[in-house]
Amino acid sequence: MSPYGGGASCCSKEDCHTTEAELRNGEWWARLGKPIDQAGQRDWELEDWVRIPDEIIVRGPNGNPVTNEAGEAVICHPTVWKNRQLDAAHTTVFCFVPPDQS
Repeated sequence: MSPYGGGASCCSKEDCHTTEAELRNGEWWARLGKPIDQAGQRDWELEDWVRIPDEIIVRGPNGNPVTNEAGEAVICHPTVWKNRQLDAAHTTVFCFVPPDQS
C-alpha cells in the first residue's frame, strides 16, 4: 500500500472501496460505504458524506496527492455500526486517494 502522513501503510483492501468525491471550498469530501454481499462478491453501498482531513490524503514523494489512475476516488475506513446503521460520526477514515482530475 502507499504511504500516507507518517509513512505507515494505508490499510487493507477489506477496508477500502471506490467512492464519490468532490472538492468543496478547497477540501475533499467523500462518501463512506457499507459492505454488502452480491452474488458472493463484496461490494459497497455508498452512504454519508464526510470531510477528508488533509493529513490522510495519500501523497507521493513530492508531497502532492497521488491520484487513482483508474479515475475513481478510493476511501479506506472501518465499518462502525449503531442500531444497524452505518455510524458516520464514529467512523475514522484511514486514508483517501483522490480521483484523477485530468
